[in-house]
Amino acid sequence: MPLFVRAETTDRLIRYLAAFDKGTTVTYGDLSKTLGAPVTSRTSALRSARIALQKEHAQVWHAEPGVGVRRLTDPQMAELTWWLRGARGKLNRGRNQGSVADVAVLPADQQVRFAIQNVQAELALQALARPTATRLAKTVRGNANDLPAFNMVEWAITLMAPPKKRQKA
Repeated sequence: MPLFVRAETTDRLIRYLAAFDKGTTVTYGDLSKTLGAPVTSRTSALRSARIALQKEHAQVWHAEPGVGVRRLTDPQMAELTWWLRGARGKLNRGRNQGSVADVAVLPADQQVRFAIQNVQAELALQALARPTATRLAKTVRGNANDLPAFNMVEWAITLMAPPKKRQKA
């Protein structure tokens, strides 16, 4: 017996939406007719269908309340950087709240964890800084003099590679 069985309503929405081209907007009225029940941006079957379409069909659908769902084009998907815009604010708020803590009263293990988290936050803030973005843009274009002359994509791939396992001597 399977652990997870997809609901029929979600399956119908997936089959219906998978047939549309990029840039297409499907209204909630059309979705409601297809499903035979009212559909809004908060309908759980639609949320599940959007997740499944992204994972299984490589389609990104954006829900617009009151309008419908729109299948994003490649340039629109590339512009989705909301997580970067929100990251800087979240890191700054965390830094401000953490700066109030009296580190001397923390146990040694918490002091170490707190120090590591602060270093990680500083690295993330530096990575999100405008001067860093400018240097990275120059590197990607291939006209940076301060970094080695290799392809930025190759560099990123080496960073994502799993760590090498140590061989026993």
